[in-house]
Amino acid sequence: MKCAGQHAARLAAWRAGCGRTVPWGARRRAATIELKLGKNFPVSGGIQYRTHVQTTGWEAKWSSDGAMSGTSGQSKRLEAIQIRLTGDMAKRYDVYYRVHAQTYGWLGWAKNGAPAGTSGQSRRLEAIQVVLVVKGAQAPGATYKGQTRTVNKAYIGG
Repeated sequence: MKCAGQHAARLAAWRAGCGRTVPWGARRRAATIELKLGKNFPVSGGIQYRTHVQTTGWEAKWSSDGAMSGTSGQSKRLEAIQIRLTGDMAKRYDVYYRVHAQTYGWLGWAKNGAPAGTSGQSRRLEAIQVVLVVKGAQAPGATYKGQTRTVNKAYIGG
């Protein structure tokens, strides 16, 4: 996992049931995100994601397996994200994710391609947690890795 100067995040070497929190820091806007599954999974498939970008809206195309989603050099914030698994990964795992949105705090968990974050609110993403869970297993709770949900909804649209 790495947070670069452009506030890009890379999640790598995931394990089933193991999550990552990627903070961008107070008053910083996330402009891009890159997600990638580790190479040690015994299951084929990948990860896809797309973001809701300030003044642009939802990206038309889904990015996958480490490709950049968002904008570079345009100073536009990420406001929401959708994440889904592909291939056998999607058959064996659920992907849960939640975001820390400016002024709202931690939102509720989204799952398997549902939106997480805000739109029409002018609020930036400040952090994201992503967890892979075996299909049928319990979803992550309101408190996860020391971070407690402050809003029940995963997505607040305008």
